[in-house]
Amino acid sequence: MSNVIKLLPDSVVNQIAAGQVVHRPASVIKEMMENSIDAGSRNVRVNFRGAGLEMIQIADDGKGMSPADARLAFERHSTSKIGCVEDMYSLLTFGFRGEALASIAAVAEVELQTREAESQLGTRIAISGGKFLSQESVATPEGTQFAVRNLFYNTPAQRRFLDKSSTEERHIMAEFNRVALCHPEVAFSLFKNDAPLLNLPTGTLKSRVAAIAGRHTAATLLDVSTTTTLVGVEGFVSLPEGARQRNSDQYLFVNGRYFRSAYFNKAIVSAFNKLIPTGAQPSYFIYLTVAPERIDVNIHPQKTDIKFDDQSAIWQIINAAVRESLAKTGVVPMMDLDPQSDVEIPVRSRNYSDFRIPRSTSNPDYNPFSEQPATRAVPADAPQEDELSVMGYIVEPEAVQGRMEIEGEAIFTGLLPLSNRYAAANMGGNLVVVDIVRAWESILFDKYRVWLDGGSSVSQRMLFPEEIALSSDDAMLLRESEAELSACGFEFELRDEHTLQIFGVPADFTPGAAVELLYDMLDALRDESSLPAAVKSRRLAMTIARSGAALKTCGHDELTQMLVMLDGCSHPKHTPSGKHIILVIDEEEIKKRMR
Repeated sequence: MSNVIKLLPDSVVNQIAAGQVVHRPASVIKEMMENSIDAGSRNVRVNFRGAGLEMIQIADDGKGMSPADARLAFERHSTSKIGCVEDMYSLLTFGFRGEALASIAAVAEVELQTREAESQLGTRIAISGGKFLSQESVATPEGTQFAVRNLFYNTPAQRRFLDKSSTEERHIMAEFNRVALCHPEVAFSLFKNDAPLLNLPTGTLKSRVAAIAGRHTAATLLDVSTTTTLVGVEGFVSLPEGARQRNSDQYLFVNGRYFRSAYFNKAIVSAFNKLIPTGAQPSYFIYLTVAPERIDVNIHPQKTDIKFDDQSAIWQIINAAVRESLAKTGVVPMMDLDPQSDVEIPVRSRNYSDFRIPRSTSNPDYNPFSEQPATRAVPADAPQEDELSVMGYIVEPEAVQGRMEIEGEAIFTGLLPLSNRYAAANMGGNLVVVDIVRAWESILFDKYRVWLDGGSSVSQRMLFPEEIALSSDDAMLLRESEAELSACGFEFELRDEHTLQIFGVPADFTPGAAVELLYDMLDALRDESSLPAAVKSRRLAMTIARSGAALKTCGHDELTQMLVMLDGCSHPKHTPSGKHIILVIDEEEIKKRMR
């Protein structure tokens, strides 16, 4: 029998390893930036072309490498960060595996130039597809410069499955921000096609957060600070009003390293219990300091999954630290002794003129056993016979007697507004309750779907343009989505990398509400950017419709108009997301409830 087991060539081994370490261009930028930080850099410059596939350049002013170290750095499992197994349990650097450079060089054309401070000349090394090409002495600035070209040129399958350019650029921005948020003492700059995208000078942690998240988010942030024997917790969380349905401004760091944790995310979000709507997410930038030997970062090649000792205790400390910050603002109590026993006690107003006793008259001839019903008691200030008063609204008899058909079925023979959210009507002897907000949502969805698909809209010009702050990620999204936002009625100009000037807003929105809508739409675009255009258009229309429906009033005229429009919309009984607009309660259900 012939032998079938064999050793793989180094080139194949490196490409396999690259599949774990280098998923996309953003992975290259992350690894190179972390190497620059580990080298003691104080200035790091990143430039990319063609969404990073064509070229990535990273230059720093760190300590540089000797000629021997520069050559050895591209060998697998070569590193200056650890020397023995025990060192992995006391890591204070980003890198330690010794895989990044070898993995990148295996799937790209790489050029390295580096020089130590004490050397007159530096070293230039060229590698292509894992094959060493050349090494020579060159004049180069102190520090290290990497140029990575034609990424994944020799692994076409990996290149083919990457997302479109705009999505890859946002991944680059996300990785750049994560590293920059850890190190406000280092100046970072990001360029796209040699044009500046983001410039971050050195400063405080809060100024770095504001520069990346934008002034709009920074203005809602509260300080978090707690030190215990297990963990130090520093950073910022947003006020409850800063929470959004989709929120990309959520960052966790431990010992200067970004990581993901659904478990610790819950510790933060649960501190906002009953303070934000269901499904909403607060912004947070939380920095943990833990003894290196009490965490394990050697779980995944990308080092974003981390195992903690005393995980449950740290959860409680994070939760308590966030609650304490919120308590200082008065939005939550410092202590919850017995939240179930709270009793709401009404306090009488001093303005007694707010109250009046309804005037009424009685009918002395009323006989309950009479065959003919007597005239009922009527308030002295009741409407005249040509009006009907229902729950405080004056409704004309024509509206009460009006009929409306939905999908061929007779629905309304009367209109009874119950509250700002619901209205009741009669349908063939059944009680029908209409959710006013959801009805408007369905109506507005149709309108904005037509506008998005047709590329035209109705916009109201603002008397004075309004300036808002954007995060770097939002600014990039806005540039890519100008057509969709304009189709919805926004008129704007991006003044610089963080400032947007708005001249017009959708006709259904006030300027203040339109700004919040803009942030919601950017969040939706961030999540839906890789979807087909038709799906993306539908979900954007759903986002606008939800926001617009919440602004609609429910006076009688508006309700009458709403019912007419609901009759003609594409979803008269359910919202686009499938929620019921109309609830029918038949006579049997009423009998059951009345027992």
